[in-house]
Amino acid sequence: MSRQPLNRGTIANDGTGDTLRTASRKIEQNFDELYLKFGGDSFALMPLISFDSNHIIFQGTSNSTKVGVNNPSTDRTILFPNHTGVLITDSASQTLTNKTLISPVITTPQINDSSATYQYIISPSALSADRTLTLPVMSADGEWLVSNATQTLTNKTINSALLNTPNIGGFIGDSNSNELIEFTSVAGAVNHVEVTNATNGNTPQIAAVGTDTNINLKLKGKNTGGVQVSSKFIQGYQNLTSNGAVSLNSPLTLFNSGSAIISTMADGTEIGETKYLVNKGGGTATITPTTLNNATTITLPGNNSVTMIWTGVTPGWIVTSSTDSATIA
Repeated sequence: MSRQPLNRGTIANDGTGDTLRTASRKIEQNFDELYLKFGGDSFALMPLISFDSNHIIFQGTSNSTKVGVNNPSTDRTILFPNHTGVLITDSASQTLTNKTLISPVITTPQINDSSATYQYIISPSALSADRTLTLPVMSADGEWLVSNATQTLTNKTINSALLNTPNIGGFIGDSNSNELIEFTSVAGAVNHVEVTNATNGNTPQIAAVGTDTNINLKLKGKNTGGVQVSSKFIQGYQNLTSNGAVSLNSPLTLFNSGSAIISTMADGTEIGETKYLVNKGGGTATITPTTLNNATTITLPGNNSVTMIWTGVTPGWIVTSSTDSATIA
């Protein structure tokens, strides 16, 4: 209904205006329409909604909600979406659905797990400047990598990586994914290979280490292939300058004394073990092995040598070569 204005006539009491009844009806109908607009019927005027100088007040059962605006610095327009829902506020715990956030700033976000029982809490470290985290282009679904989860990495290139106690299965490949070093595991293994680098002027080392007291280090060719050494072969040595036992821990023993030396020599521990005895001193070296094939004593004058191989307790050490002045008796 359009507003019904009261006709007051041209001048007071000239008979051209509305009668009291007509005027009263117009006033009543105008108020009825206002009550219907603001109250829902013609007798109650918004019992739960009122106004003060700055707010619209919505009265609840025991408390009220006031809606107002901050003083704008320019004209503002607020559009409500064409949808039924709950108004979002900055301090309420609410669930957002079908929302697109553009350039949001998020502090310690929390993501529910699939059962909404626990949460992933993302906590960034303090930065000294802005950092950009770029997600890779994915050809298929994948998992986020974290430091303490058991995960499988596929098609990853790792540059300048520090690997602490990695478990490697299969092989290490070259840049073309060809096998470079292959690993064969043994159940319950207790012995392994240790690789040690060295400082300037010292020698790197590959050694057999593990639980056992004595451990051999085996190099093996395939089928009829052998072990090829492409540079000079340097033997570890023992330098004897006085009476004493020949060491089996070094392949070469040098006797180096101007006077006679008397030495003993224990049995070998592995068949095929090779021992070189060289007298580079002026005094004669007399060596008595515990088990020597068809003899008991080796006598080496100065500048003489013998080569021996351990063949087992029987027949023991066998001399495979000697210089002319060496005596095996």
